Amino acid sequence: MDATEVDELPFLAGRFRAQRLLKRGQGVDTWLAVDEGDGDRPVVLKTVAATGVSPSTRARLEHEAQVLARLETPIFRPLAAWGRHGDAIFLVQPFVAGVTLQQRLASGPLSTISALRVGIDVLSDLGMAHEQGVLHRDVKPTNVMVDRDDQVRHAVLIDFGLAKSAGLDPSVRDEPVGTARYLAPEASGLLDVGADERADLYSSASCCSSAWPGDLRSMAPLWVRSCASTSPPPPLRCAVSA
Repeated sequence: MDATEVDELPFLAGRFRAQRLLKRGQGVDTWLAVDEGDGDRPVVLKTVAATGVSPSTRARLEHEAQVLARLETPIFRPLAAWGRHGDAIFLVQPFVAGVTLQQRLASGPLSTISALRVGIDVLSDLGMAHEQGVLHRDVKPTNVMVDRDDQVRHAVLIDFGLAKSAGLDPSVRDEPVGTARYLAPEASGLLDVGADERADLYSSASCCSSAWPGDLRSMAPLWVRSCASTSPPPPLRCAVSA
């Protein structure tokens, strides 16, 4: 989306100047911006109006900032700043150069080495989050950044906007969220069990398998059947009529 399509480019906290609107949805605007207090370093700026949006939208952005403040990967520190400016709540993250995994896959599957690197890095980021009691809940190719090199050197899991932890407001903690194509059955409400870290692992496998070259993709059904056969599935959740 071009910056000319919005009425005004935000300038927050006297240093974060938005340059281009990246996406807009569910009351949250995500901008490519620069930090003028740090030599015009590129950053990602998320904003939500303090009024006029649902309480759950504000709660999720504030929770995302709290989560990111606790997490750190070998690639980047996820939170640069957050707070309020006028009637806006905002958070700032370092800009991750590269393209999303989905954009990268538009030209075809990755090499075996690159696909393994993506899987290792995504699982590493998830493990770090799970150690802090955080579920990501939206692992998918558009939330994985990779570099532009022919051989992927690193991948980064981004966007904790739908994350869940003990710090999330109880009124929205158990709402079903995520992207249907990559959701574990329990996360989508199909099974009569709660979603935990294993739902993130399911989503990461679904996400990363799309990057596998043909020789690895052909192994996926055998791997899934092997995992599924180790324990009986939980019961399906049945609708109860009033």
